[in-house]
Amino acid sequence: MNVAEVQALAGRIRAETAKAVVGQNDTIDLMLTALFAGGHVLLEGPPGTAKTFLAQCFAQAEGRALAPARSEYAEGLAGALLRTASPGEAIAPVVEEARSLLVLSPGSGAESVRAAALRAGLHEDEADAIAHGASSSAAALAAARGLARINERRGEG
Repeated sequence: MNVAEVQALAGRIRAETAKAVVGQNDTIDLMLTALFAGGHVLLEGPPGTAKTFLAQCFAQAEGRALAPARSEYAEGLAGALLRTASPGEAIAPVVEEARSLLVLSPGSGAESVRAAALRAGLHEDEADAIAHGASSSAAALAAARGLARINERRGEG
């Protein structure tokens, strides 16, 4: 690909992405840099800040599908986290995010969290891991799968 082709592709991706996403020009430029350098991008931010939507728009503008789905990498995420700390410590951010996405009353206890997780369509082991935290590698994996399932049901996976 020559310089003119890179510039043309970057312009098309910027224009297409701008149709759906506003105020993320710096992020889009960084994503373009990673694309042309053959690198990877990790979009971080609080839930609901359009990270997945931005990635989907970017991929679609480039003529690709966004892959893999969250459920496909939940095991890899849990495995990577478990190599850094104990199961409870490693998966705590995953559990916290999953809880933040469930419909709960303020100060809800573990059983209310579990019930909300089951209502959200999680399997029992996933609901238990999110409600009670992860004390084992298996529970950590279940929590990661549960978060992936919640996000998929919300249309983010």
